[in-house]
Amino acid sequence: MDPVSHLLRLAKVTATLDKRCLLGAATRMDVGKRQILEAQFHVLLEGECQLQVSNMLLDMKPGDFVLIPSGAAHRVITPGRYPEVPTAEVEEEPFITTRSADGGHPVIDLFCGHYAFDPGAGAVLFRTLPDPVHVSFGASAETDTMLRTLSELMRSEAGHRGPGTSVILSAFSTVLLAMVLRSARGPATGETLWTATSDPHIVRSCAGSPAKSGK
Repeated sequence: MDPVSHLLRLAKVTATLDKRCLLGAATRMDVGKRQILEAQFHVLLEGECQLQVSNMLLDMKPGDFVLIPSGAAHRVITPGRYPEVPTAEVEEEPFITTRSADGGHPVIDLFCGHYAFDPGAGAVLFRTLPDPVHVSFGASAETDTMLRTLSELMRSEAGHRGPGTSVILSAFSTVLLAMVLRSARGPATGETLWTATSDPHIVRSCAGSPAKSGK
């Protein structure tokens, strides 16, 4: 089994899609901190927005994926002169739909969710990632095509809300993480997003076997 698949299985990662955000212009959405052993993610399907994590301001475009391994609180801001419009949530199964409180026409379609993982291999896996991770699948023809297909499937399933929707969207979200670990590159992470899969010490640690000292 390849290293990415191996570590994802050892980490016992489970994905949950929490919200679909259809936000209008000049809207600010605050997202609270997650519990320990949970990492937040966002994937932008349409429009443009900014995501503020601590003192970092990330510009997101269609096809962008942001992962916050620490689960830290952050803010989503849509374009507009004054980002003062709050959000309103409608609780529906299997996820919440969030819109601008003023009823403004949506300028973004953003999926928000989180990954839960175990305290052993999972904690090692997410601890090796930059925080935050910001990648663009639109940077290459291959990943752009894959994301477009996946995005359409996610949007279709989100609109359908039929039996099994929660499991299907969870599986799609896990696919996104695998794509990130496998091939995605981003400005904050250098040439290779995640090098831990090539580090035998980390692989052995995730597998629960002691690493050799090399002496």
